[in-house]
Parts: sequence; C-alpha cells; structure tokens
Amino acid sequence: MPDPLEDLTEKQKAFCREYIFDWNGGRAYSKAYGTSGLTSRVNASKLLTNTNIQQYIKSIQNNLEENAVIAPP
Repeated sequence: MPDPLEDLTEKQKAFCREYIFDWNGGRAYSKAYGTSGLTSRVNASKLLTNTNIQQYIKSIQNNLEENAVIAPP
C-alpha cells in the first residue's frame, strides 16, 4: 500500500496531528491553517473525505495504540 505521507502537505499533516487530540476538525484546521469560523469547519470537512488524510489519521492512531502502555484492568 502506498505511503499516505508522500502526497500530503505539511499543513495537511499538521491538521491530522491536531485532529486526533479531540476529533474536532474545525479546531484542527484553524490551528494548522490559521483560519477560523465557517472556513475552518467547511475545509476540515473536505479534508476528512480525502483518502490519504484518512489513512494518515489511522496511521497516527495505530502508532498511539502501539506506543501506549496501558495496563489491563
């Protein structure tokens, strides 16, 4: 499978890293691109439909799960 990072810009990568903090696309877009309000929400929604963005977010999630040390209850 191709590496989703190859086709992403630095701002798109930043959006993905911000997005996983609280799953708030508008906030993540604002932080990565320096916009606000409706622009951030609309553009975040568009980014989240991008397959490479989705793959990179999943990759970040998987890395977090692998690196987290969580003891079973």
